[in-house]
Amino acid sequence: PIGRHKDAATPGLYVVIGKRAISYTFLYKRSGNSQFVQIGKASDGMTIEEARREAGRLHDRLREGGNPKDEIKTASGRKSSTITFREAWDEYCEVHLANRRNPKKEASIVERLAIPALANKAIISISKNDARDVIKAAMKSAAKNENARRKRGGKPPSPTAGHHSGKNLQARLRHFFNWCRDCDYTEFNPFERLGIEFVTEARERFLSLPEIERVLYVSNSHPNPTYRALVQTLFYTGMRDTSEVTAMRFGWLDLTPDAEAVVIPADNAKNRKINTAALPARTAHLLRYLRAKALQYLDEESRDLSEIDDLFVFSTNGTAQYQGLSKDKARLDQLLTEHATKTDQPNIDHFTHHDLRRTAATQLAALGCSEEIIERGVLRHLPAGKSDLKR
Repeated sequence: PIGRHKDAATPGLYVVIGKRAISYTFLYKRSGNSQFVQIGKASDGMTIEEARREAGRLHDRLREGGNPKDEIKTASGRKSSTITFREAWDEYCEVHLANRRNPKKEASIVERLAIPALANKAIISISKNDARDVIKAAMKSAAKNENARRKRGGKPPSPTAGHHSGKNLQARLRHFFNWCRDCDYTEFNPFERLGIEFVTEARERFLSLPEIERVLYVSNSHPNPTYRALVQTLFYTGMRDTSEVTAMRFGWLDLTPDAEAVVIPADNAKNRKINTAALPARTAHLLRYLRAKALQYLDEESRDLSEIDDLFVFSTNGTAQYQGLSKDKARLDQLLTEHATKTDQPNIDHFTHHDLRRTAATQLAALGCSEEIIERGVLRHLPAGKSDLKR
């Protein structure tokens, strides 16, 4: 029946039966006061035999002067002795990363560089040496790829190649193990204070006017029309690539002649506030064309124009978000190299999609645009250290 029942076989052990769960409690006296601790739950898989062994261990520690509350192994602690990195990571992705803005992007570096080495290890068995090995291996792999790219561009190897990837991976895993510690899967974080020094610098790459001209010219030859439109949008608006442009839906657009803007929802904006980005006339014309083209995805018989608001702007079928950034950027790099060879020009230095955002800001400043307009109006950065009203 519901209630607390004393176990005849083990001193201090009680079975507590509730409406929803059955748990095991150890009752003892310390300094003249009765105290109790929960040592596990039947719903977590603990059997009466395991509860008796745990209660016997606590009784022995009590006779030796120890405090059972300091010695107790909870059900979560018992689980942590067997849960693997892969199991904990999957749970972390489901309950924590899923609420982040770019969960796939945040998880990808761990999936590529840490999972192969740590997947089957128990969380509590991962040591600082394991952590160092993972970070150093990631740095070595990233350095190899980065220096190979520099070699293709006729540049010498970089002594700090791979440091950015190592620092990024350590930050991701440090956050993950902090979550594991909060869940009682482990008692310490092996990715803290590893003694590895990262030498990283803020990126300063932006494209010059001749580089902009060449990239736009060569991108017209790219085989993917979706990517061609995306590159133009990144250049002309200075928006972010993955969280804003590839995530853009037609419902975000205001294409009336006196407005021509994209309203980015708070969930997609980095500052977690509704953002409005102005659209140059050329980009607005392009988006009108894409909207007209997207009408073909709707059911012709019951064509409800309001349904188009939920379709992705940059997509091959409207319903699936564009995912080919890396592959199509590699193809663009190849086209730029081929063009440089044909025209006997030096190849363009490596650049990322985010560098196009920095390019827009830098070239606007060169044209005399004020810093406040660039920071607040184009990049949509909120001023640090200001009141909420000012922000």
